[in-house]
Amino acid sequence: MSVSPKTLTVLRGEEARFTCSTSYDHWTVIVWLLNGDAVLTISKAEGVLASVFPNVTAEESPNSERRSWVFILNNTERHNQGSVTCDIQGIDRRTASLFVQEKGSVKVSGNDMLVFQWQSVQFECLAEGWYPQPTLQWQVNDKKVSKSEYNISSEETGKSLFTVTSNLSVKAVKSSRVDCLASVSALPTPLKSSVQSDSGTKPTRGNKVRPITEQERLSCWGDRGNGQPGVL
Repeated sequence: MSVSPKTLTVLRGEEARFTCSTSYDHWTVIVWLLNGDAVLTISKAEGVLASVFPNVTAEESPNSERRSWVFILNNTERHNQGSVTCDIQGIDRRTASLFVQEKGSVKVSGNDMLVFQWQSVQFECLAEGWYPQPTLQWQVNDKKVSKSEYNISSEETGKSLFTVTSNLSVKAVKSSRVDCLASVSALPTPLKSSVQSDSGTKPTRGNKVRPITEQERLSCWGDRGNGQPGVL
């Protein structure tokens, strides 16, 4: 007999499916167990029996002649993580592993400001409510930033969820889009938060940063009347 997949990773709330197959024709009862607790029974004579666990069910695999059954766990929760066992009673049993991850949020922020060209602009990325600890990646104009150019710190909350913070310094040279991406292995596409760094336009709300022009610099310092700059 076999259970597949041997390892499955899903996001909380998603469906988890495991298939139990046997070549033995004379089985009578299959019991599915989650972390050692029986949650569903399948009778060869009567099919899937009623369960007190509303989020579990099973269905026969097509054309399997009752030799293969799919165990379905709906709306997975973190406490479902662990072992999933198919027990063909009196014959054999096999166990697989289920991992349930949590998708949190991600937010990148930067202050509105006027800066001189080549001045560094600081951005912060905050990823909250993840399990396990998410991977963070910065991008500037769709190009990955080397991990050596930013720092990452993390902490775990009482609900075993992770909050990760990262800071990135970017030179104000031209218009740029700065992205922070957060992901765990079960997430098909990383979550992304972005800010736009605009060059040559007046900053507006929405975390936009641009280099200050020479004309703006002179207007800030003024002229003392002898061609020398002065403070206005």
